[in-house]
Amino acid sequence: MRKLIAKDLKIKFIETLNELDEFSYEDGNPFLIKIGTKQYFIFLKNLSPAYFKNSPDVTRVQLPYSDHFSKIFKADIPFIILGYDVDKDTVVSWNPEKIKERLNAK
Repeated sequence: MRKLIAKDLKIKFIETLNELDEFSYEDGNPFLIKIGTKQYFIFLKNLSPAYFKNSPDVTRVQLPYSDHFSKIFKADIPFIILGYDVDKDTVVSWNPEKIKERLNAK
């Protein structure tokens, strides 16, 4: 499974949204974006194989433990994880409400 380096992945994401009115973003990953008055925390990562023996086509995004996630967990701002598949030029996401409760947990 091919991957983009993190910098190129973020550039691709920002270029896609840059045409929107009132769009802004911060440095880093995860990072805060604003579209008008709405705010979202975004975490970009390449998809990777889940290595399930009986399901070889299953992919995932594995989150590292990070102090950045503590700030996100406490904020009343949606947290969106976007997994990118280079080969299919596709982005997948997970339910933001379910993801927050899994931050920095095993």
